[in-house]
Amino acid sequence: MGGKTVVSWSGGKDSSLTIYSLYRMGFDVEGVLVTVDSTSKRVTGHRVPLEAVEAQARAAGLELHIAWLPGDLPSEEVYRSIVLETLRELRMKGYRYIGHGDVFLWDMIEYKRRLAEKAGLEAVYPLVGFGSRGVVEAFFTLGFEALVVSVDTARLPGWLACSRFSREFVENLPSTVDVAGEYGEFHTLVYNAPFFQEPLRPSVAGVYREGWRSLCEVSLGPWRRGASLSHP
Repeated sequence: MGGKTVVSWSGGKDSSLTIYSLYRMGFDVEGVLVTVDSTSKRVTGHRVPLEAVEAQARAAGLELHIAWLPGDLPSEEVYRSIVLETLRELRMKGYRYIGHGDVFLWDMIEYKRRLAEKAGLEAVYPLVGFGSRGVVEAFFTLGFEALVVSVDTARLPGWLACSRFSREFVENLPSTVDVAGEYGEFHTLVYNAPFFQEPLRPSVAGVYREGWRSLCEVSLGPWRRGASLSHP
């Protein structure tokens, strides 16, 4: 299909699987776009350090583009204005498509589609139609690896932050929680993907609280040959 493509990137499982899927579909994925809190220098929502997604972009050989937001949860008006301007800049750099990892939240899918359209980009959603279980199973089968880095403590125990995202983790989720965390119950950080030149090595400092969320303080370092991947 071709066409210079940027992927909306959080560092987590859905956006990582989106990159893989778009490669398989023939899109020319050249960059990733991440929204970052300009005060804390952390990715919005997931709250991982900017350095972590920088390491991921290097491992994937992709250009990292940043939309700087004034805080983790700015107003919708502020968010829309900043992201739209960033998307327009990407269009001027030759990007034609933006990939998103949404699975079934149709209001968000339509919102992002309209925003991309205003910037002259076409939004694509390769994970739509797979369902949450299909997405999670594909993630494990293809060899991706990730940590759980953010947990909504109103829905899940806070101590699950820093857990390995695994089939066991998914099987033990309560029935009220979406297995892919599509309602924000939890977020992940990928440290190994089929399109990484080499796996990254997660280093966990511990769990901390921020409002209603339990967060994992983690960094991603270079993979050392001969070393084994370790988990907290």
